[in-house]
Amino acid sequence: MLGVIARVGSLNGQRVAIIRALVRVDPGEPSEAKLQARVVTKAAETLDEDEILVFDAGFKVRELQEAGLDRYEVRLAKNFTARRNVVPPYQGHGRRPEYGELVRPLIRTRKGKCIPATPPDREETWMKNGIKFRAEFWNNLVLPNVKVHPDNPTFHVVAVYDPRYREP
Repeated sequence: MLGVIARVGSLNGQRVAIIRALVRVDPGEPSEAKLQARVVTKAAETLDEDEILVFDAGFKVRELQEAGLDRYEVRLAKNFTARRNVVPPYQGHGRRPEYGELVRPLIRTRKGKCIPATPPDREETWMKNGIKFRAEFWNNLVLPNVKVHPDNPTFHVVAVYDPRYREP
């Protein structure tokens, strides 16, 4: 297994990957998870101040936060969930909440039942080359198992809808 870290550039108008580093699997720990952790660490070392790291769907927000990254983009799984970093109002009975509201950016079906998506905090639309795009945004989120705290590392989720594709 091999991890590739590349900068995206162009040559004669064609997008190309300019390889910055190759990360080999550790023979002593040849798991994909260990390789991904090594790729994240190495990518963080190569990041310039005006750059952002972009990761494929195999990477997890938790891994990126644990590596200390504060600028990244990662394609999330369709069933991704997060929580708001704000405690919901107390309902007057039972234990006071410690976790924020669960946020599910995309609708999901499980065991034949539809689980609705959480309404976005805001939406934006724009036109490019005659195509209308739409984006939904959820802000100030934390991982699902994290209790609300002002010092939590937060992130934003954006679902981009492109009419050329069936799913965001």
